Amino acid sequence: MELNEQPLVSVIIGSYNHEKYIKEAILSVFAQNYSSLEIILSDDCSKDNSFTIMQELANNYSGPHKIIINQNKKNLGITAHIDLLVSLSHGQLIVCAAGDDISLPDRVSKIYNAYVNSGYKARAIYSNFYYLNEQNKREGDFAINEDNISIVNLLKGKFYTHGAVSCYHRDVFEKFEPLANSVAEDNILGFRAMLLGGIKYIPDMLIYYRQHSNSVIGNYQTICKTHEEVQKTFTLKLTGYIHEDALLLKDYFYFCKTQNKEIDTFLVKLILRRSKWKVQLLKMNRNNYAIKIVLNSIWLIIIGLPLKNVVSIAKTLLRSKIKKGTVSYKILNLMRLR
Repeated sequence: MELNEQPLVSVIIGSYNHEKYIKEAILSVFAQNYSSLEIILSDDCSKDNSFTIMQELANNYSGPHKIIINQNKKNLGITAHIDLLVSLSHGQLIVCAAGDDISLPDRVSKIYNAYVNSGYKARAIYSNFYYLNEQNKREGDFAINEDNISIVNLLKGKFYTHGAVSCYHRDVFEKFEPLANSVAEDNILGFRAMLLGGIKYIPDMLIYYRQHSNSVIGNYQTICKTHEEVQKTFTLKLTGYIHEDALLLKDYFYFCKTQNKEIDTFLVKLILRRSKWKVQLLKMNRNNYAIKIVLNSIWLIIIGLPLKNVVSIAKTLLRSKIKKGTVSYKILNLMRLR
């Protein structure tokens, strides 16, 4: 394919308080050797000079790429910011770049070639990366084990779809609900990609992924000053995880062509671990597994899961736990979940 025939690819750079690193991150994207590129720079209402640096770089840029710049009037958070960035983009492929990471010059080119090699079927593309510290020194590598790539391993944490090195097809956004209110996008988008068309893996190091005290993966307890702040942050995270679980379940039941009992069971166990019913259930009856299942089933129906799917997975979970003649068995009989 000739360079002038390359389809448009969008690179989205979301930043929040990255003034120390944002210039290097943006310049690394400006330097991409893929010609048909749209670069969207967006600041999530930073408290530092990140947006000012963005503006200066955009105004001084004279290269071939199209530049779009945005500043949020209020802080949206990671997932809502991604939803916005995608809405501002126009490419079929959307390459994600953080405001504190560095992309190698051939990153987008290799991503597009991988997409072509997948027969244009891949809905997410990932690569390996180098770890970088605050002093710009390498501190190791991250490499994906291709043997672990599966939906079940993704859910169990044996395979991690790292958002820092991700590229997504528009389908993983436009065919599903918005990401907003979830803690992070990594697992949700990787999961959606595997439901729709699969994941393509590039065994090359394509970015320098920076770890520092203000990074997203930092321990939230080191940021909070008081016990009340720790509790508030934990509650927000728990709420976000509940929302993430709900999205995973809804995505699975609406888009997976072949149901898999192992995945069914694992997804519902996620809800049981982190659902909003958990505290109340533990207070009611620590050992009544049946009541937990029934109440969580009610919640799954409320969030929009088809009744037949809820009944099926509840039965799968309960078969090995409930004995005939017990109170739990009678409850299930009444609920027709036996």
